[in-house]
Amino acid sequence: TKQKLSGGGLRAMIALHGTLQELQKHGLLDTIMYLCGVSGSTWCMSSLYKNGDWAEKLQALEESMCARLSKYTWSIPKATKMLLEAAKDENYSLTEFWAYTVVYGMLHELDKGHLSEQRSASENGNNPYPIYAAVDERSFSKVTEYSPGKNKQPNLQVISV
Repeated sequence: TKQKLSGGGLRAMIALHGTLQELQKHGLLDTIMYLCGVSGSTWCMSSLYKNGDWAEKLQALEESMCARLSKYTWSIPKATKMLLEAAKDENYSLTEFWAYTVVYGMLHELDKGHLSEQRSASENGNNPYPIYAAVDERSFSKVTEYSPGKNKQPNLQVISV
């Protein structure tokens, strides 16, 4: 079984988290083998996969997410500092600008990590295997999938929120 939700930013993040909780509540989360996402649903995925045993503590993670989203803690100096640091990268793009301003402003969290760091969260079979989708920024028609186990770029940097 595959579970996938499309973009939509914050709505998709919240919707995916709620969907996963309902699946767990009805004993169906264990039947999900792959968890696929794009855009806002990947915000939820990256946040969950930072926790190796997220399927076992989904309720606590939801409470943490709700607490984080309900308080206003956006720091313009912190966002500016991270943005200026990211701009030094030769591959800097509008995506980083979006992440460091809009996404950080909404989610109050920005944790840069590597996709390979999420491998252990799906190797033991307790969590569905994550597949992140991205649309090519030049053609807007080519979709590429990324996962912790198999990438052409092993140190692919993801921005976990």
